[in-house]
Amino acid sequence: MGKLSNKILRKKAKEIYELYSDNFSTDFVQNKKFLESLGIFSSKTSRNIVAGLLVKLATEKVLWSCKFNSYFCFFFCFFISF
Repeated sequence: MGKLSNKILRKKAKEIYELYSDNFSTDFVQNKKFLESLGIFSSKTSRNIVAGLLVKLATEKVLWSCKFNSYFCFFFCFFISF
């Protein structure tokens, strides 16, 4: 097997996130276990890369779901995402 490019893995992560967005969180280990249960990826490396990208997508969702109307809300959402 050849080396997969980041572009392909990012595209696959976005597709998976659109299908199963409720099942992913900002926890890397939980996302990795869910991807393992799906059985989409045969290699451990690509599964871990996609799990990391899903953490990034879930974090963006948490940050943008907050309205940022106040200073407190911004920092609350920022620290929850980590």
